[in-house]
Amino acid sequence: MLLRYSIVFFLFISVLSIAKAQEVTFEQALLREINLMRQHPQYYADHVIKPFARYYRGRYIYLPKRGRITSSEGTRALYECVRALKSTQPLKPLSYSADLAAAACLHVADQSRSGRTGHKGSNGSFVADRVELFVEWKKSVAENIFYGPMSARETLVFLMIDDGVRDRGHRKNFLSPDLKYVGISRGYHPIYTKMVVIDFAGGVEDKQ
Repeated sequence: MLLRYSIVFFLFISVLSIAKAQEVTFEQALLREINLMRQHPQYYADHVIKPFARYYRGRYIYLPKRGRITSSEGTRALYECVRALKSTQPLKPLSYSADLAAAACLHVADQSRSGRTGHKGSNGSFVADRVELFVEWKKSVAENIFYGPMSARETLVFLMIDDGVRDRGHRKNFLSPDLKYVGISRGYHPIYTKMVVIDFAGGVEDKQ
């Protein structure tokens, strides 16, 4: 009997260990979400972005366990995003770059200390400067930043809707066929609790 319980306990611990090893990080989850959206834009419009409208009450968004969030445009930007995705042809998935992730992590670490927001680092650097510390970028480079303790899917939805951003720059970066590589870093922010930096490049090449 003791042997039987010992075997059961061992199997239980083994299952827990395997589950622990298979846990997906926020960065991995967000990359999967981005590539799902790029490869299946019409699906994402109908099954992810459009249903998000149920959380809106005028200009306010009431997400479960997130409290009230104030939008600038109400559902106008959301339905504009739906139309944009429906008119988008499927795109190739973004390839992960550890070097781009390192550049993103650098900005997260900086703003975790300073409490600042935006793309400019406390040393005056911008995304191209930070990326060039780790890798040579080709064709183009871009950066999206999100502040707040949201899930990977919620983070992408808010950035894709791009409420209050006149040129919809975040959305354009996600849907750009010229951007082929991405690196993601999430960390602490003293004002917004969490922040996410997403760095993109058209190509990457090891520094000589």
